[in-house]
Amino acid sequence: MVHNRNVYRNWQSTHRKVIKKGDKVFATIRKPDALDDLKAQYPETLSVAILDVTDTAAINEVITKAFAEMGNIDVIVNNAGYALFCAVEEASNEQIRQQIDTNVIGSIQVIRAALPFLRQQGHGRIMQISTAGGQTTYPNFGYYHTTKWQLKASVILLQKN
Repeated sequence: MVHNRNVYRNWQSTHRKVIKKGDKVFATIRKPDALDDLKAQYPETLSVAILDVTDTAAINEVITKAFAEMGNIDVIVNNAGYALFCAVEEASNEQIRQQIDTNVIGSIQVIRAALPFLRQQGHGRIMQISTAGGQTTYPNFGYYHTTKWQLKASVILLQKN
């Protein structure tokens, strides 16, 4: 499994820029202490919740909490995902399921949970983050590409609804 720590650092930088601009951020993270430094600097404008996007009940709970706490939300950045690096035949059934549950189902469930709130408030956008993995393929990233192509199709369909 490959995790890109640069992506985390880039999002931390983005959070800081948005907060410095005067906007509030409700961030979800997997690791409990990942944003402690930012939370200490901006306790009034940064809220943080732990979220495992493979847990649909937790997604619904956190999205509800975010809207209750923040009021209106203008932008939801949907960025959960990870890459499984292996030959197709090397992955276990559990690894394949985890890849799909995280990269596809988790992202779709975040969208599904947020849409009623966005419709109710009458505005807002969902920024679905993906990678070139949804447009091309590389060796040993078969399941990752599968999930990114699935996610791309789901978002395109959402745009048409």
